Amino acid sequence: MTQKVTILCHVAPWCKDQFSSIADGIDKTAVVEYISGFSSVDSTGYSELFNKEFDQMRGVTLIGSNVDLEIIHRCRLLRAYESDLALKYVITTRKVVSYILDKIKPSLFISESVDQYLHDILFQECEKKNIATAGFIRTFINGYYRISNRGEYHKSRDVSDLEVEKVKCYLMDASYIPDNLILLKKSLRKTYISIMVKNILRVVWFNIIRQLPTYRHQYHCNASYLITRSEYLHFFPMRQLGDANWKTSIDINKKTVFFPLQHFPEATIDYWVDDLKLINYINVVSMVLSKLLSEFNVLVKEHPGVWGYRKPNFYKSIISNNKSLIIVPTEELSSSCIDISDAVFVLTGSIGFEAALRGKLVLTLTDSYYLASCKELIHRLPWDFTLEEIKSLIDKTEQYVLTEKKQHSMVKYILNGCQPGVFRNDGSYINTNTNHVKEAKEIGEKLRSEILY
Repeated sequence: MTQKVTILCHVAPWCKDQFSSIADGIDKTAVVEYISGFSSVDSTGYSELFNKEFDQMRGVTLIGSNVDLEIIHRCRLLRAYESDLALKYVITTRKVVSYILDKIKPSLFISESVDQYLHDILFQECEKKNIATAGFIRTFINGYYRISNRGEYHKSRDVSDLEVEKVKCYLMDASYIPDNLILLKKSLRKTYISIMVKNILRVVWFNIIRQLPTYRHQYHCNASYLITRSEYLHFFPMRQLGDANWKTSIDINKKTVFFPLQHFPEATIDYWVDDLKLINYINVVSMVLSKLLSEFNVLVKEHPGVWGYRKPNFYKSIISNNKSLIIVPTEELSSSCIDISDAVFVLTGSIGFEAALRGKLVLTLTDSYYLASCKELIHRLPWDFTLEEIKSLIDKTEQYVLTEKKQHSMVKYILNGCQPGVFRNDGSYINTNTNHVKEAKEIGEKLRSEILY
């Protein structure tokens, strides 16, 4: 009798059904196991094993490797803990994960892309044991997802010229908005009150839940409490964020750089950047602005999905230290800022690709997954970049002609790293919705053709 293969899925209560359908699309005959910090959807005994092992390590002196320390640095929860406690989490988790992998011997591990320390360790241990892996990410291109463990580029297929032109057409539309972008509601006051109340309830609720024995080490509960309390909880918003007449503040005798803010803490910074210095996003923002403002007009615009969450002190610090900064209202389309700028400065944001597609110079401090799509326009700067480097790049870009053929190749590069389909990582998956089930199974079927396990 042929032994059945085993597929291991990392899940939470809001995505177990989706991963079950993805696994079904990969192999209907496979044994499917679920690993999770939520014992209600876990089939491996992970939480019980972790708690037991964690308690047994009480009083033990631990020494972490550089890999362990990087895991801590990249995880928004672990870096909020005391170093000894964080290291205890990492070492315990690695030991338990290794034991589980040896026990169930999966042929394939699937998950959303890395967004916390358990994901990180699962992917690392699978690599050590030569177990195939696949992480899933929603993309800024509507109707597409990517396969990537830590945000890196992965070529999935060869797309047709017809598909490329179709996607290029709507990406170039000034009114294009990705589906995964949270739009601001018409009533900003009501939106803010809703966010404030939700944050208060999250802090209270998760602080209660994390005291229970079952959830004392659970990532979601502890991270929701600590991150909401430290990064988001506040009662009085900025009275005004952005000037409706922002264009009148631009000095026509200076070049202009657009610096869109990113969501943080978020996987796109925690795990997609290669230089650990970039994970301290507030320091990065301060450093970039302090350099750029001495020579350029600098436009800053808040991410629509972050409006109302960040504490006012964040804005006050960058505004008070940079009086000449031009704050663009959050509801303004980013395309307006791109069009009026000579360069766009990003870390990993997809707006960098959208800007390059429009012929703008894109500056970054890390290897974004789309960097190779157009090295004539997308440039990685060193951490200690100089203004002379930027001015030189702006001058070169002004001489560069972006042809339709080059735009076509840029979009083709991105689409070759994507698959058409819908990966729902926002909790919207409904197991009784036949379209949702079909979407998930198709993801599995496409993965089967890519990864022969």
